[in-house]
This record gives sequence, C-alpha cells and structure tokens, in this order.
Amino acid sequence: MVLSPSPGLKSCACRENIITFSAVLWVPDHGAVRFFPLGNVASNMEKTSKKAILLVAFGTSVPKATKAFGKIEKRVREKHPGTEVRWAFTSKTIRSRAAAQGTKLDSPATVLRAMAVDGYTHVAVLSQHVVPETEFESLCRNCERLQAMSKCIERVEIARPLLGNSEDLKRVSKILAGKFARPGHDEGWIFIGHGNKRHPSDAIYATMNYLLMDSGTRLFTGTVEGNLTPDELLPGLKAAGIRKVTLVPLMTVAGAHACKDMAGSKAGNRCLQKMESRARRSLPAWPKTRIS
Repeated sequence: MVLSPSPGLKSCACRENIITFSAVLWVPDHGAVRFFPLGNVASNMEKTSKKAILLVAFGTSVPKATKAFGKIEKRVREKHPGTEVRWAFTSKTIRSRAAAQGTKLDSPATVLRAMAVDGYTHVAVLSQHVVPETEFESLCRNCERLQAMSKCIERVEIARPLLGNSEDLKRVSKILAGKFARPGHDEGWIFIGHGNKRHPSDAIYATMNYLLMDSGTRLFTGTVEGNLTPDELLPGLKAAGIRKVTLVPLMTVAGAHACKDMAGSKAGNRCLQKMESRARRSLPAWPKTRIS
C-alpha cells in the first residue's frame, strides 16, 4: 500500500471549491442569534442599516497558508460589494503566536465590540470552521452576548460551519465525489479533518465517511486528532482492494496539520506513522504494504 500526500498541496484545497454554499439555513428555537444562507446576507439586512460581514476562522501558524483567507475574502467581497468585511480568529494560541511575531489578530469578541463602536447595526458572521466544535460554540455565545448588551447592533446573524447538519453532509459529500476524479481500481483518497475526541461533533466525520463510501467512489474521511484516524480505515481499504492512498486536507487552510501530519516527512507525519504501524501489526496478510 502506498500512502502519499495530495500532489501539489495547496492552501484551502477543498474549502476553496465549496465556500459559496457552506452556509445553509438553521434557525434555533430560542436566542437572538439567527442562522442564514450565505447567499442571503445582503437581502436579510434592511437597506437603511449599516451592515458588515465578519469572517471567523480558527487561524493558522503557517504563513503561506493564510493565502486561503485572502481567497475567501475575495469571494465574499465579490458577492457583497460595498459591505464592510473584517476578520477574527478564534484560537488564542494562534493569536498569541502571531502577536509574538508582530502581527495583530483579533478575537471575535474584540471585533464585534469594535463594530458596535463603529455604529454597525447588522452583522453577518460567516464561520469558516469545518464542523461546529468548541470554537464555534464560543463564537455563538459571544454573538448572543453582544446583541443582548449592545444598544447599536440590532441583529447578529451567524452562518454555521461547512458540515453543520445532515443536509450539509450530503451536499458536500456529493460535491467531493463529483469534483475529484474517480481513483484507479487500487487507489483511494482520504479527506482528513482536524477532529476532537472530546466533542460530540467528532461523529460528523464518521457520518461523512459513510456517505463518501456509499457513493462508490473510493473516497474516505478521517481525522488527525479525532476518533476516526486514518489507521482506523485500513481494514476497509483492504477490503476494497485499495493499495494506494492520497491524503487530502478537509480543512479551511492547509496549515500545520496538513503540512506536517499529512504531507510532512515520515519522521513527523502522524497520519503515515499510525497507518504504517497498524498495517504491520494488524494486517500482516496484506501483501506488499509500503508507506511513503
């Protein structure tokens, strides 16, 4: 079995292709915060309002990966010309690292307070997270608190992450199945997300994996730090007759995990190390297994 990173790994390899339909309507039964379709940002806000769009991402410690943020912002500005667009980053670690290097990155709470001071009445918050984990939950709480306390901001609307509900999963799996060329008879692709063993949203990746496998295209989903790590997929890969696997980041940007744990050298590549170890330990009958 040959394992390799995706050829010519680029920032936002997957997200770049599907950003325009990452948000779908979700209206909770309570609270002042409303979730809305990405395409309805402008129409959802009164013409007399002073509106702004806040793009929120986890962040990245890899400078070259930030190019993906620029591409996302460009797409948003093209769809909503004349609307103020700002960024915020949810990871305190990423913000601290950036500050140590002389770059100032603001938290969502900081940017939302600044928008209130600047007189914005309607704010659309577009989450760039892949699944609704802890970071997204914190973002929702910040938005609710701001709207409850601010006398200026009349409404805050939040677009949920890329994989926010079952319809999102079906839509994205269908797009990935159609967008990526069908692999050869012995080749498979694994789309790798971040993952979090301690959060219920980690189960989303397992559901995504089921939908991709059900599509019959030899596509799979795994995570770097969740329950469904790539090595857990090995029995299924063997049963499908797959001998070569390409790892593709299912992340907003191709940051540290993509560059080190997926595309890095074997010495520091957690995905390849786990797959190689399990293949040798649990699948000794799998002939000509090779990890590279």
